[in-house]
Amino acid sequence: MAVRNQAKTIETFDSGIVEGAYFVTTERGLLEYRRGTIRRIFSFPAYGIAFDSRHLFVAAWLGRRSCLLRGDASALHEPGRSFGFEEIYALDVTESNARIHQIFLRDGVLFVANTGRDTILRISADTGEIVEEIPVFFDSFGSPIIYDNHHLNSVSVYGSTILFVAYAAGDGSLLGVFDAEARSIEGFRYRNRGVHDLFLTNGGFIGCDTFACKEASDRHGCVFDEQGAIDGDFWRSRRAFPRGIAGSDGEWLVGSSFEGSRKERFKGRGEIFVFGERRNRAALPLPASQVYQIIRDDGVFIEGPEDCRPDEIRKCLTSALGEPVYQVKAPRMAPGFEPHKAFLHAT
Repeated sequence: MAVRNQAKTIETFDSGIVEGAYFVTTERGLLEYRRGTIRRIFSFPAYGIAFDSRHLFVAAWLGRRSCLLRGDASALHEPGRSFGFEEIYALDVTESNARIHQIFLRDGVLFVANTGRDTILRISADTGEIVEEIPVFFDSFGSPIIYDNHHLNSVSVYGSTILFVAYAAGDGSLLGVFDAEARSIEGFRYRNRGVHDLFLTNGGFIGCDTFACKEASDRHGCVFDEQGAIDGDFWRSRRAFPRGIAGSDGEWLVGSSFEGSRKERFKGRGEIFVFGERRNRAALPLPASQVYQIIRDDGVFIEGPEDCRPDEIRKCLTSALGEPVYQVKAPRMAPGFEPHKAFLHAT
């Protein structure tokens, strides 16, 4: 796939507003926010993004085809250089909601929120081969449920622990913890449907309550952590659709997509909110309608621990959200497993 770094300047803003540099995936391609300038890096629609010093991974889509692309990460910082993208995984989907969503790269392994199958993929960064597909939902007989039922959309990894989000679990969202050594899963209920993003911070966790304003007129989308909404007064002052977050303890960039029906959602423009010291300090233009994932230019999403014991994560989530509402063992699934055709969506 012949795609080069366009490095095309789209808009500018006050260079003092943002200290770091970030990449933002949108329906209009990959954008870079750096030193007061917004540049378009490439123009095809992109959802997930992750990279290290060698490999760049992008979750993209074209019509009903949702795919993972692997390319040369050095091209991100070299205008005109080819990414040399190759497709390493693809899924044909009947609904846009079932596209591959957010992704995460750790120690040579790519972790994928494989939304169309409600699973997590582990893929070798070097070979592009699937190491394992991890189901997180099971029926009462112990068989994996493999379709977009609870909408698994986010994944992050800390040592042998994988965090994930399923944004439709009953009348709320499920924040999940998969202990890869014990092969056990615990899920914690968040009060609203529609959560995206879940990362550990140096003091707890952080996520985006995206759909709150769609669930009820008296609810407001927000960024939340173990203490609750961050700068709640700011979020209550507007109808926001937060999705995509990256930064450090001193600065976060948060995407806010244009909120509308499926037919209308691409007709407006979203925003990028800048937070510092738990307060909003600025709003930046977004030359697109939808924000899907944001990553720092060093390949980090949120500054936090690289490793954390499952019991420490459970304690943190329990303190903030209460006891787990979902507990299950997750045995390994046979490669290429498919559910009985009666349970697949009609095409």
